[in-house]
Amino acid sequence: MTVIDEYGDHSETPIDRIPIHGSRAPSPGDTFVYETDLVMRKRPHRYVAAVYDPLSGAILSATGAVGPDAGTSASTGGVR
Repeated sequence: MTVIDEYGDHSETPIDRIPIHGSRAPSPGDTFVYETDLVMRKRPHRYVAAVYDPLSGAILSATGAVGPDAGTSASTGGVR
């Protein structure tokens, strides 16, 4: 996840593993929900989120806007 402000300044992009725990291995087409909180300044920001799926080799990504002028919540409904 990277956050970009109105001046083009952006946060460091951490690379973290997201553990998926369950009673069985995931099947093709299974979906998972991952939620996290981000602390940002009170001004508009754009975000870019990307997730690499090692099983399929796909990189899923989403972009959007958050902040006072963009509303108060982010949505990743545009994940590709």
